[in-house]
Amino acid sequence: MNILHNLRNLIFPHRPAKRKALTLYLEAVEQSRHRDNFEAFKLPDTQEGRFGFLSLHVYILLEALNKRPLNNKVSQELVDLFFDDMDASLREMGVGDLGVGKRMKLMAKTFYGGLQAFENGKNKEFEDMIPYFTKNLYIGTQKEKLTLNALHTYIQEQRKKINLRVDEQTDCR
Repeated sequence: MNILHNLRNLIFPHRPAKRKALTLYLEAVEQSRHRDNFEAFKLPDTQEGRFGFLSLHVYILLEALNKRPLNNKVSQELVDLFFDDMDASLREMGVGDLGVGKRMKLMAKTFYGGLQAFENGKNKEFEDMIPYFTKNLYIGTQKEKLTLNALHTYIQEQRKKINLRVDEQTDCR
């Protein structure tokens, strides 16, 4: 981890917001890729399912960052990193330049629509979040309440962990 930290400082020496966003984003990617989560929450292990679960982690990060007004730059850097990563992933999968643009528009629409649904549902009852889960994580398929309850508990735990993690980071002006 020390080598990675030094590498980040080398790559972004004068951009503390970018460094902080990269650290948080890499942690979100790592957390969203745990196989156990896909099995426990019965998430589809597809491109869309992985995109939805990573998006969820980014939403939680943005929620934590936006509670702290000095983190606006970090929030923007985080979103930029997310979309740069999605663009690179599409190209890595062999999608051509014309196809990347179309898919990125669809991903942006899906991401921001999901973010809006997540924001609208975060202070409501659990049942109000079920449409968000169904559309953005389960790609339209219904899941039993027990699975959704477990996912909801996971989200609450992630919120606590991410809030602590964001608080540990230094202030980026």
